[in-house]
Amino acid sequence: MRVAIILHPFGTSAKGLEQYIFDSTRSMIDGSDETITFTVFVKGNPDTSGLPNGVRVINLPKVSYWHLYLLRQYTSFDTFVFFTESAPVFFWRKSIVVCLDVAYYYFPSPSKISTLVQGALVWWRKSMMRYA
Repeated sequence: MRVAIILHPFGTSAKGLEQYIFDSTRSMIDGSDETITFTVFVKGNPDTSGLPNGVRVINLPKVSYWHLYLLRQYTSFDTFVFFTESAPVFFWRKSIVVCLDVAYYYFPSPSKISTLVQGALVWWRKSMMRYA
């Protein structure tokens, strides 16, 4: 099985949430058997030296909508793992979505613009999770 892990959000100074995402990725890879190959996609140039040997790391291009780049990789993998619930809704392939923060579902936005953005995020994330 070929698994793609989108290591996002993860940056150069991994703290808190970013460290959790990195440690979860490393544990997932360490706990797998030899029949599974992993490719990790990152944004920017974070330190991924803590990943196990043999893991392929690919930098996502610096574009405003990096999800489109993943379409080119779509048929190369059997499963995608997203550590953000803003994964692409157009992924019909098997996906694992880790939902880490849902405060926006419960706390109202302070302005009308924020309310519109919050409503769009809620719709987007519900749709994406339904497809996953």
